[in-house]
This record gives sequence, structure tokens and C-alpha cells, in this order.
Amino acid sequence: VIELGEVRNPKRSPITSDKSSLTALLGTQVTGLITRLAHTDSTQRRTRLLETLVETTSRLAPDKTIDSLLNDILRLAIELFPGTIGAVYENHATLHTLDLRYTLNIDRPPAAMRLTHDDPVIGLAARTADIGVYEADIAWSPKALLFPTQPCKRLIVTPLRLGTDIKAVL
Repeated sequence: VIELGEVRNPKRSPITSDKSSLTALLGTQVTGLITRLAHTDSTQRRTRLLETLVETTSRLAPDKTIDSLLNDILRLAIELFPGTIGAVYENHATLHTLDLRYTLNIDRPPAAMRLTHDDPVIGLAARTADIGVYEADIAWSPKALLFPTQPCKRLIVTPLRLGTDIKAVL
């Protein structure tokens, strides 16, 4: 029996039900803490990758067309997150709408999909310029249209800017 780092005779320091319960409780707490730390580390790593993607998009060659830039950004994002699928919505700020322009790794992308700035996921990113991270259980109706046959673990949404204008949402 090891107690407080010392090897002791089991007869001298018997394991009681209280000690056993306390040990099990401590084990559960430590396991939970390790799981939360791993999740936090993973989320922070993904956030840093997204920030790198946003920085990279601001330094892309200005002589490219918007279409080629959006396509390049989508490919870069897919490379940063292996095993993912992606879509780019072009932002029409004056009309307060977003149109699906490009997709990668989506089995059957919809032919067209228009969202408004009132949309709680893509529209929110277009309105606020904030990066959003959503868990799989989010109640977002376009998710079923974009990913009808593919499971979704997490949805990461980031605005793509050209100068101060949000040109698209990834």
C-alpha cells in the first residue's frame, strides 16, 4: 500500500471504504481536468490557425481576382484542417445577403444557397466580423443542406476582409 509516497505495511494502514471512495473521486476529478485541458488546448490551437488564416488573407497578392482569392483561401483552410469540408459565401453588404460561391469536399453541394445577414451563423460573421466556433449540435437549418450526408463535429466561421470590407465568409 502506498500512502503519501511511502510504502507501508497493509496491516498498519488498511484501505478503508472512505479512502477508496476518496481515491475514486480524485481519479474522476483528475480525468475530467485532463479532458478539459485537452479540449481547451485543441480549441486554442484551432483559433491560432484561424487567426493565421485571417492574417494570410490580408497579405495575399492584390493583383488576383476576388474569385481566385476566395478559391485559394478555401483550399488553404482545408489544408490547415485536414479531413474537413468547406464553403465560401460571397458577401453583398449593400443587399445584406450572402451567396454560396465555392465548396470543397462536400459530397453534393447545393446548386445555390442565399443567406441573409440575419442568419445566426454565416450572417452573424458578415455583420460583426467575428470568428465563430459552433459545436455540432447547433440548430442551424443550412447545415442540413450543406452537409446532408457528412457528420459535422464543429463549425468554424470566419469573415474574409479586403481592406475594411467583408468580402466573404468562410
